[in-house]
Amino acid sequence: MGKRGHTEEEILRVLREAEAGATVVEVCRKHGISQQSFCLWKKKYAGLGLNELRELRQLRDENSKLKRLVANLALVLNLRNLDQDTQLFTTARESNSGAYLHPLTVR
Repeated sequence: MGKRGHTEEEILRVLREAEAGATVVEVCRKHGISQQSFCLWKKKYAGLGLNELRELRQLRDENSKLKRLVANLALVLNLRNLDQDTQLFTTARESNSGAYLHPLTVR
């Protein structure tokens, strides 16, 4: 199984080698990447320095963590609302002395 990703240094090294005059095919073969990966990196990271690339990656990581946090909080809120609805339904059913009460019916 291959590595999950390449470091910022590796990406910049590959792009700099191609800018220095080596052909894309040679650079891709040397580093074991596809030409599609190279073109994607070139499109995304052309003109960025190492510091900017690291900052970009940190911002993306932080953004994904925040998205997960928001999703988890939304799930917790949804579960609390569901629990409150269930309690309301149970209380209404018990106070009706056994009569059926539809969960969407409000009395």
